[in-house]
Amino acid sequence: MEHSLSGPVPSSNSDYTFESETASSQTVPLDSFLEASFGTIQSKSLQSNPENESSESETVALDVSESKPFLEPVRVLEAIQKARDRTTDYLYLSSFSYLTLIDAIYRKEMEDAPAVETEEDRIKWRENLWQLLASIPDSILRCCLDGSLAYKHRSHDALICKYYGAKPDNPWHIESLKTFAPAIYVRPLVNERGESPTPNMILTIFGHLQAYASGTDIKTGLSIDNALKEGTSTFHDIKRGHHAYIDQKPARAEVVYTWCAAVVKICEKVSYRGRDLPLSQPLTYCGYTETVSACSKQYENCQSTTWLVSLVTAAFRAYYPDHNYNLGMYAVAFIAVASEASLRERALTRCTYSDYKYGGFCVVTPGSCSSAELLGLTEQARHQTWAERLRWREVDNEDFEHNVCREAHRLRTSPFITMPRMERQLQRRYAELDAIFLELEDLAKELAAL
Repeated sequence: MEHSLSGPVPSSNSDYTFESETASSQTVPLDSFLEASFGTIQSKSLQSNPENESSESETVALDVSESKPFLEPVRVLEAIQKARDRTTDYLYLSSFSYLTLIDAIYRKEMEDAPAVETEEDRIKWRENLWQLLASIPDSILRCCLDGSLAYKHRSHDALICKYYGAKPDNPWHIESLKTFAPAIYVRPLVNERGESPTPNMILTIFGHLQAYASGTDIKTGLSIDNALKEGTSTFHDIKRGHHAYIDQKPARAEVVYTWCAAVVKICEKVSYRGRDLPLSQPLTYCGYTETVSACSKQYENCQSTTWLVSLVTAAFRAYYPDHNYNLGMYAVAFIAVASEASLRERALTRCTYSDYKYGGFCVVTPGSCSSAELLGLTEQARHQTWAERLRWREVDNEDFEHNVCREAHRLRTSPFITMPRMERQLQRRYAELDAIFLELEDLAKELAAL
């Protein structure tokens, strides 16, 4: 299958370009979408004369008299234009400070969902997120941002396996087994080696999913619907538009078109020579759970997953059955305060590009963490439960104190303007560390005098 990929191709095999300020969305090559979905319909005539939609649709190559498209061409165009470019290098920004990373996340949130922005809102994000980011081990945070978490884990990288191994002294693993240890997790689409599909594979899947979302390609519909479980759909089901993953919901077809447009944007940034190599940052889902072990078992038993994840997994199983692409699960951050859950899920969904408009798998707006409220418990029980969570972060999580002290040092030398209140909190931590160093120096002098 050929793919129309317009526009210049970067000379480097990079998935990102860094922009320090607002990035404008590039236009997706609409002709390739319309060709795959509506046969001989031409985008120019479609855009210039919407009244001709009914007459143009008569020239569609497929027999739409038996299989009606899910969406009108105008709705397809609208869905395609929702796709966004991955223009922010969050890993690079995180090297300056957590506050720099938080500000970048907040700015992109405001761009995608415009609202009346105030300085108070930005401060709220900083206050609620900096300790959360500091509680994430640096190796995990960096691997989340560059997409290498699954690959390094499955290639036995010591810095990652330290946290994802069933060892009795592994605090990360111990927390994952607790009945209530709310966490944010990521699920990258990778094979058994932790490698993402190649851009050429993704482009092939993009073509098939376009045909699937059109509702008119019976053969593709049957192949994808029956890939994971034989007998899911019959010829007559597909002919009537009863696709298992669309479920007679046009809004789902729109999501598929948007997702397809987003992955094309990703693949277009990879040089042609690099398109047979695994994509450096896997397509990812980000979510919230109150019990990591139980959530992981549900995914393993295919009891709980989003329809978009199932659809893409089924497409890879149908057209690349020997590659065994699936989504693993990695807890990347544990919640210590109830108010953190919503913002943290939003922030990590953003900086891991897990939203479907960026080629991820999150369809529902992140941040609805009702279980974080501990419904059904008394006020005293809720307070005690969250006190235990906070104690784990500040006492048992050995990475937290180290990251806080490093952040204080970075803010002292950072050229970025920081919030005075936050600086005072971090400076107190830094002063405590200075006091410890002075005590050690005095002790060393006493020992030297003996």
